[in-house]
Amino acid sequence: MLQSVFRRKSIFAMMSVLLLAMLVSLTTLPHIAFAQGSTVSLSPSTGPAGATVTGTGSNWTAGDAILVQWEDGTNLATTTVQSTGKFTVPFTVPSNATQGAHTVTFTDQTARYFIPATFTVGTIDLQTLRIVALQPPTVGYSTTFRAYIRNNGTVASGSFNIQWIVDGTTNLYGGHYSIPAGATDTHDHIWSNLTAGQHTLTFIANYDHGVPETNYNNNKVTITFTPHQPGYAPGNYAGKSATVSVVGYSEPNDYTHRNWCGPGASQVLISAWTSNVPSINTLATEEKTNNSTGTLMVNMVTPINKAIGQGYYSIHYANLNSQADLSNMIGHDILDNHHPLITGILTIYGTNHLNGWKTVVAKHIITIYGFNFTSPTTGYIYYYDTSGTVAGQTLGPGPQTIDYNVFWSLVKQNDVQLS
Repeated sequence: MLQSVFRRKSIFAMMSVLLLAMLVSLTTLPHIAFAQGSTVSLSPSTGPAGATVTGTGSNWTAGDAILVQWEDGTNLATTTVQSTGKFTVPFTVPSNATQGAHTVTFTDQTARYFIPATFTVGTIDLQTLRIVALQPPTVGYSTTFRAYIRNNGTVASGSFNIQWIVDGTTNLYGGHYSIPAGATDTHDHIWSNLTAGQHTLTFIANYDHGVPETNYNNNKVTITFTPHQPGYAPGNYAGKSATVSVVGYSEPNDYTHRNWCGPGASQVLISAWTSNVPSINTLATEEKTNNSTGTLMVNMVTPINKAIGQGYYSIHYANLNSQADLSNMIGHDILDNHHPLITGILTIYGTNHLNGWKTVVAKHIITIYGFNFTSPTTGYIYYYDTSGTVAGQTLGPGPQTIDYNVFWSLVKQNDVQLS
């Protein structure tokens, strides 16, 4: 009887010790529960081995210590929960991680609970395919070059850097672009004010997670090109345009005043400077206009400068063999100084003619108030013609736009400017 009692007591004692040991063991085991409401996310959640990843948590206990571990128990990073219950912690995917899904564990070392997240290891395989010019590269103008990049890998490239290298000098550097797996992306670079001669343009795309992409050697493409000359000579004002505001004036539309283009052009020019424009009769007298032969431009200088209140204008000559000289004169007056200029011109020469002039060949005077050299193929001049139909201008007085090459061929036949 005593043995039975003793045996029962012994068994009870042994069971008590075993239960106590189990309880103690359980209290010392980590990762035994999930926290209610706690969350964690990875950015990016896919990438190559060695990628840099950011873990973000919400609804954790403020002040608690967080341990980040790879699925094999490797410690990746530690951090502390902020007062808001959030944390942000960067870590690096092990360089020996195999392709596929892997578990990343975020453990609250204070409260003894954990949350798992999944990171998928794949390949980034960027390949720069080609570079193309979207417009013909032309001296003095802007051309957009486009590079095509393809991701032949298994995951999206979350961030990569690009470089455009012009003649060996880095021109543009950027990053943080993403290309989905199997997709092609494009990146543009505008090369402004191209100069004459041969140039080399290089494009490079590099993956930016600390690990070189698989196909790095194919991420560099170089093209060599020689920009061609534009279809006209814009001088120093290639790719530019400008106008100034003028008021329209006209010559008396009768036979007696058919050669009053000098004082008429003067009125248009002066209107850009002041609203106090002298009458055409006053200017004709001051400029010694002859009803039969017209006006000498040398006689227009003093009356015009008197009207505008300063000695801005003087006689100039665009070099007969250099359209660029006239371009520079026009650009300097209109774009740089915001003033119009006057030029001598022939109304018709060969197959070229001023707008509205179809039969009457005469030396003429007009006011240039604008230009447009933004196209590499065709330039335009904006001018005001004050002649009436009696003088031979079938369109009558008014603003006109003309092809610059046509205009230049006519200026060369009566080359004198007030600028």
